[in-house]
Amino acid sequence: MPTSTFPAEGDHPNHNPVVSLDPSNPLDPRPLIADILRTRYCVPGSVFLVESVERCIPIPHPDEDGLRGDGDGSGAAAAAAARRRRRQSRRPERTVRLLLGDGELCIQAFVRGEIHGFVDGGSVYEGCYVRLDRFSLGEEELRVVYLVVGDMVTVGWNEEYLGILRREREEREERERREKREEREKREEREKREEREKRQEREKREKEMHSQRLMDVEEGGQASSAVVADEAAKAHAPEISGTVSANPAERERPDESDYLSDSDSAFETLVVSAERVTQRRIAVAAPPDPREELGAAIVKQNQEHGGENESPDHLQPRPHQPQPQSRLQPQQAKPQAVTNPRPWLPTDARQLVKLTPLSQIPHLPYRQNWMVNVLAVVTSLSGVEPSYIGPSFRQRTARLADMSTPKQVHLSVYLDPEEFTPAEGSVVLLLGVKNHLFEGGSLRKYVSDRLASGQSWWVADPGELGWCRAGVERLRAWWREKQRENWGRGRGEG
Repeated sequence: MPTSTFPAEGDHPNHNPVVSLDPSNPLDPRPLIADILRTRYCVPGSVFLVESVERCIPIPHPDEDGLRGDGDGSGAAAAAAARRRRRQSRRPERTVRLLLGDGELCIQAFVRGEIHGFVDGGSVYEGCYVRLDRFSLGEEELRVVYLVVGDMVTVGWNEEYLGILRREREEREERERREKREEREKREEREKREEREKRQEREKREKEMHSQRLMDVEEGGQASSAVVADEAAKAHAPEISGTVSANPAERERPDESDYLSDSDSAFETLVVSAERVTQRRIAVAAPPDPREELGAAIVKQNQEHGGENESPDHLQPRPHQPQPQSRLQPQQAKPQAVTNPRPWLPTDARQLVKLTPLSQIPHLPYRQNWMVNVLAVVTSLSGVEPSYIGPSFRQRTARLADMSTPKQVHLSVYLDPEEFTPAEGSVVLLLGVKNHLFEGGSLRKYVSDRLASGQSWWVADPGELGWCRAGVERLRAWWREKQRENWGRGRGEG
């Protein structure tokens, strides 16, 4: 028999923690469990301290006669079977178990179903004293004893035991808070580590792209650097020849002239070599401007396709004019800028431009405001809606699709949204749209990105342009096939 977790009253001579609900009838709990086990007699009116309450104990296969504990087996078999069936029909699916203590020992007690309401309603709780007016002693195999309570009343409580329970509850809550805090810190640390790994991966990718751009610039500038070096050598040839022929006596002696040409004094006359080395170092260290590279690529593309697609005169590169070179600038041939102050922004739909597939929108060199040109299918189009972005404070949204990704990219139009009216399911050409972080990668058309030529920034039927007719036909065929697949799938499910 386990001992009670609460000490007897005699251990606290200076303070009586027992409080009675009836001040005129103070409580005097006494050790009773040992006498009950010895005499097998349950004294009505016994007072016990409730040390634990379990409100839901399932009963898979209960034995009603065992719970009674009276050992009554008399009566006809048929009448007993009928009573058993009636009892089973009224049998609850659970029982309530209490752990009762008397200051020395404790014993478990099962509460009958008709008084479960006292426990469920909160009248019986841990730390209170209950008076058992009707209860009995039951015993199972392996000498497991228990009490079966038929009637009980709450008569008081124990302040010291309630204090113990309160401290245990505070410690448990503090432990739970600490565990939650540790779990939150671990989760935040894990998120920070993942974000740091993503940032490192992104920086690594940007470095690789930067290195690739440097390699492209170096490969493209080798020929022009060689030409510049030859011209510089020719320009310095008179100085070098004059220096060597300054002393005719030395020129008459071939051995000494050969020695002078290989000496340090002869080498120092080539001052341009050190300057050229510095300029080349500056050229390699300085990162190229991506927009300048894009402008050069557009100029090159227009030059290569000049026979098939005539570009406007203002987009043709200017003829090369010699410019004074700074001592800090690398002396290498740079692509000449076009008259358009923003060469990456197309000015005419007839111009051959580089098209970006929708799958590359989240992977552009900049995560936001990188300008691209897109050829895609409009899957849905909303009406003109209010917007918090000025100066128009109006917008229209659409969804774009192409064969490079299953995701439909979100498009927000702030530039004349009422004029953006493509048909759903049609192929459109979008010029000068910028990427955005929304939905992990979306597109936007701002009012400030209006084409300089004043023409429309979108083309409803780009197949008529010629240079993108093949892409338009492929997109239309892909979209028709996708629509047939969706219709067949929906018909099969129906």
